[in-house]
Amino acid sequence: TATFVSAQQQEIGSFVDARNAQSYTTIRIGGQWWMSQNLNYSTASGSWISDDDSTGRQFGRFYDWQTALKVAPPWWRLPTKQEFQLLLDSLGGTDEELFQKLVKGGSSGFEAVLTGSHEQAYGRRGYYTQFWSSTLWWFSSWLGITENPWRLVLGSGKGSPFAQIGHSAESNYGFNVRCIKNE
Repeated sequence: TATFVSAQQQEIGSFVDARNAQSYTTIRIGGQWWMSQNLNYSTASGSWISDDDSTGRQFGRFYDWQTALKVAPPWWRLPTKQEFQLLLDSLGGTDEELFQKLVKGGSSGFEAVLTGSHEQAYGRRGYYTQFWSSTLWWFSSWLGITENPWRLVLGSGKGSPFAQIGHSAESNYGFNVRCIKNE
């Protein structure tokens, strides 16, 4: 279901993941439909919740990259590096302006929560969040030693807030997932 919100000139929608009856809000940004909440689908392995969020409804789940590649609901998928870039380009602005637009309460409707990450024992909560892409950094796939997927990184811990696409984390780290709709 999609609704046009005239005051903000945004298309907002929602869907229910039939696998677990979890409801998600969605937002159209740059011609793409994005989840505006972190994915919260439990798997047998490769996913975790925060100790103080026993249902995963506040922060979603953290996934390793191999699990993130397989966990999207039907009609949705993990975004590519290029789709994250299109998201940033369509919003426009400096790294700091992009950060302000993408975080909870920002003007884009993306509503990113600064969850930290699983491998840091939920450290950096309130300062960073990272979302997996489906795209491997070319050098890691060329070497074949480690997998270093690209990811969208939002941070405010050191210096000015920023929104960037990075690749220095290994695939076994636990980051959040924001899916993009297949179209």
